[in-house]
Amino acid sequence: MINYKFMKYLLISSLLSVVTVISLACSSEVETVVETVIVEKEVVKEVEKVVEKVVVATPDPSAQTAAPGAQTGVLGVAVPNVNAASGLPRDCGACSTIVTASVQDTLLLSVNGADGAPSFGVNLAESWEYNADGGYTDFKIREGVQFHHGFGELTAEDVAWTFNQGNAALTEGAVHDTIGDAAPHLASVEAHSGNVARFIWSNYVTFAHHKFLSDYHEGIGIFPKAAADENGEEWMRENVVGTGSFEMTEWTTGKGIFLKAVPNHWRTTANVAEVNIFEVKEASTRRAMLETEEVHIAEIAFKDWPSVLEDSRFSKGKNGYSQGGSFVMGGNYWETEHPTSGAKLDPYNLKPELPWVGDPTDDASMESARKVRHALSMTIDREAINDSLLGGLGAVQHVGPISTSNYLYKSDWDVAFDPDGAKVMLAEAGYPDGFDNLAFYIRDGTFAEVAKAVAADWDKYLNVKTALDERAYGVFRPERIDRNSHQLSTFGACCSIPPTWAEEWLVSAVGRPEDGSAGGFNSGMEIPEASAVLIAKGEAGSLAEVEALATDYIQYLSDQALWPGIYETPFNSIYNSDKVQSWVTGPFANNSLGGARHLETIVLVD
Repeated sequence: MINYKFMKYLLISSLLSVVTVISLACSSEVETVVETVIVEKEVVKEVEKVVEKVVVATPDPSAQTAAPGAQTGVLGVAVPNVNAASGLPRDCGACSTIVTASVQDTLLLSVNGADGAPSFGVNLAESWEYNADGGYTDFKIREGVQFHHGFGELTAEDVAWTFNQGNAALTEGAVHDTIGDAAPHLASVEAHSGNVARFIWSNYVTFAHHKFLSDYHEGIGIFPKAAADENGEEWMRENVVGTGSFEMTEWTTGKGIFLKAVPNHWRTTANVAEVNIFEVKEASTRRAMLETEEVHIAEIAFKDWPSVLEDSRFSKGKNGYSQGGSFVMGGNYWETEHPTSGAKLDPYNLKPELPWVGDPTDDASMESARKVRHALSMTIDREAINDSLLGGLGAVQHVGPISTSNYLYKSDWDVAFDPDGAKVMLAEAGYPDGFDNLAFYIRDGTFAEVAKAVAADWDKYLNVKTALDERAYGVFRPERIDRNSHQLSTFGACCSIPPTWAEEWLVSAVGRPEDGSAGGFNSGMEIPEASAVLIAKGEAGSLAEVEALATDYIQYLSDQALWPGIYETPFNSIYNSDKVQSWVTGPFANNSLGGARHLETIVLVD
């Protein structure tokens, strides 16, 4: 859980109303760095405004620079799914955990700041300056950084191309998930003289944009424009190129991802020579590979944790909860006007006849759909799921964007397991005998196990027959991106961080192009309340205001049962501590491997 003090620091950083000096004590080989924020206040027409003039950030204090040729050993990792290979920014999607963490560098790095609070340090961007009057941030791009495979030196033009090519509001057909996250904030990126990339904001939320510009979680790695220019889209779909400490040698769905260390990397040379990330569907096989030392790190089924950890060789990758398991209700396209342009929006195959969707022009239909959604949520035995499928190691989650341990959480958001009450509510909605063909996209791994258990209870208690969709995420994703998904779908929402940045993009039309066309990431909903809150957060002037907006938004989600939570899981990676040393699993990564970028810090012991 991140406490109030933590978030207070975030807001202070976001508003930049103070001068903060952070000194990081590093080893003798790493220079102590000072982060300085210079704030200039001007009084114009008796209105005080705060302008961030210069921000010079800190490098990653965990970075280790290895001597040339020091890389030794091959690191083995077993995971349930590597998804599909694609080098296009718009197609990377769920590959970001590994690709942007190892093969591609991000503009910023997440670092520990004062009192353990998060900060963002330099990386491909060596400094930045925010202009409040102009509504933009200028990032000075580091010179001399080379792309893999001979695609030349990184420039501001590459940065601009990466973000613009993946932004649905700017590029027809762009569907990159993480650009979609940023779309509510980012209007465009321009390459300027002096190797400067100018990010022009439509909605400025400091922590939100630093999040997607860094390795924090699903950060956006920089691609070489030259690769697309020289080889075209088809080549880019099969080849991932970046400037990271690892170069990709192969990515094959069903087989794995294979990397080799970049010698004399500009930032930090990895300690291991190669990384083999094997796709292994069966949990029992991943366990066997770990126990026989075929791999060093593996994602282990939670029910196997107690017995696996009895072996003194094995340790948990990271403490705390990594993500929440929830599902979003697809098909609710309720916004009729674009939130910023006012353009009329096509609802994209709205199907009000689906019991959980409803007709936004008919109050009775909407109330019926609301009761259906609540009935489904009330028939989830969250405690039993934690006990049986998570081995008692997780926790329950009631509303998708927020943990029950969060300081903003309200107990009246709890959803009690009440199948009898749910049956009554379903009858009130007009479905006393249940209904068929509830479409549910369930992904894989723990998501799939939990979803199947939930579907079984819906059948048992409500006579609701669920059609489970187990397609690979890369196959399902275009439907979500194009706003053609009417399914319920499992979703991993971050659960440890207070919802004080833009979680609303999940259910908002803000990220859609202003002409109203499809494109940009969306979880199958568009609701005006989310858009309003998203925009208001960017304009908020105090922590109390941001917290109030976040609380109101979650209250709405709870009232409408649009995003029911189910569980929270710990990081499910187990590693061989006899073989793996110096693994820095953080500081803030919330993926299953606990910070894939820091694979570069691992040292293998024979």
